[in-house]
Amino acid sequence: MIEYPTTCPHCGYHTDGLEVLGDINAADPFPCDGELSLCDDCGEWNVMAKGHHGGLRKPRARELRAIKRSENCARAIMDWRERKIEQHFKGHA
Repeated sequence: MIEYPTTCPHCGYHTDGLEVLGDINAADPFPCDGELSLCDDCGEWNVMAKGHHGGLRKPRARELRAIKRSENCARAIMDWRERKIEQHFKGHA
């Protein structure tokens, strides 16, 4: 996890750090403008945008179409849903 505060433009969820899916030892592990981010709270896709309040913006129509076609994005959403279901049932055990 890297320290990088963001706020989801969909739900307002604030986080102080991000999980890096790539190589954390890369020359620049910090996210670049235009990279995707999945909100851990609401599960909506966001786009990194340092110039926007909260460091994220909602995807544009073209970006949403690319997200819907991406197998990696579909897999990330499935993993997020499974994790949320597990968390829900842990709290009700």
